[in-house]
Amino acid sequence: MFKLAKPLINVFLAFFLLFQIIYFNINYWITADAPVYLSYARDISEGHILYKNLICSYTPLVIYINSFFFSLFEFNYQYFIVFQYFIILLSSFFLFRLAINLGKNLNDSIFITLLFLLTVFCCDGTAFILEP
Repeated sequence: MFKLAKPLINVFLAFFLLFQIIYFNINYWITADAPVYLSYARDISEGHILYKNLICSYTPLVIYINSFFFSLFEFNYQYFIVFQYFIILLSSFFLFRLAINLGKNLNDSIFITLLFLLTVFCCDGTAFILEP
C-alpha cells in the first residue's frame, strides 16, 4: 500500500505546485529591493565594477548573472521573471539529478524535487524576488 501512496503524493504535490505557479503568475508583485539589485546588474553591464564603483553587501553571483542577461536583452521585468523561472527549474533539475546519483529511487527524487519547488514558490507568497 505504501508503494502506491508515494506516486499519489507526488501527483498531489505536482497539482498543488501547478496551482501555485498559476496563482503566482496572476498575483505576483516585485519586491521593493529588486530595482536596486537590477540597477547593480545594469551598471555592471555598462562597465562598472562591483565593490569598486558600486557599494553592495551581497555576493556577486546573481548580480553578474543578471548583468549578463542585461547585456543580451533590453530591460523588461517580464524577461527577468522568465529568466528567474529558468534558474529555478534548472536548480530543481540539478537537485533531481543529485538525488538520483545519491541512490534515491525515482519516486523519492521526484518527491524531493517537488518539495523544493513548493518551498521556492511558497516561501515569499506572491513576491517575486529579483535579487540575490
